Amino acid sequence: MAHSELKQSMGVWLDQQVATAPIGDDHPAETIIAWWLGFKRRLTANIKRPNHEAETRRRRPSATVQQLQTAAQEAAAALDAAPHDPGRLTAAVEAQVAVSGAMRADAKSDDLAARRSRISEGERPSRGHTALVHEANGGGDGGGPAPTTLKDSTSGQLVSDPDRVPQIIANYWRDVSALPTETELPMATKQATLAEVMAALRPHPLRLPADPEGDQLGSPEVSSAEVAKALRATPRG
Repeated sequence: MAHSELKQSMGVWLDQQVATAPIGDDHPAETIIAWWLGFKRRLTANIKRPNHEAETRRRRPSATVQQLQTAAQEAAAALDAAPHDPGRLTAAVEAQVAVSGAMRADAKSDDLAARRSRISEGERPSRGHTALVHEANGGGDGGGPAPTTLKDSTSGQLVSDPDRVPQIIANYWRDVSALPTETELPMATKQATLAEVMAALRPHPLRLPADPEGDQLGSPEVSSAEVAKALRATPRG
């Protein structure tokens, strides 16, 4: 049974309180009522300590989770040192997935116990709680937990800050939505290529020399002077 020593200590305290209760016909009703009111206040104050301790234990990661978290931190640090290494990126992602799986496994027993407790108390089913229990049992769509670490495309770094992860997801789908359709793709490719060429030419603004014969290139009419010039440039034989 979970937290058995906390329950045992609470039982000992209750036995001590009951032993001091004014029980019997020789105690007036006012004395019994006064003791009862004081007992309820003491019970409320005393029960907070084991509840707080139980909650702290429940939130404390297991040894397996702590070990996997350490491995995930080491993998993330290795990726930061070489952010373009595919092997290190794969190792960092797999380490984070292992952490998420271990955390879900630890939470499974707590979710099921909470569900049984709610049912025994006559609680009406909760969709949110049912989803948690169903997911803990291996149900659901199989998608697993939401991502806790993502790679920022602008910096190439892994980000685990909960305040920044949603923005990375939003930026990714923004870029996907901005991609051209199949109809727009040829023109978009042409424009992208033109922009790339122009960007490469801007640092080197060289002007070509003037060619007086440039206007005549491609003309279907050929003059006798052009023919004579071409013959003189032709090798003999």
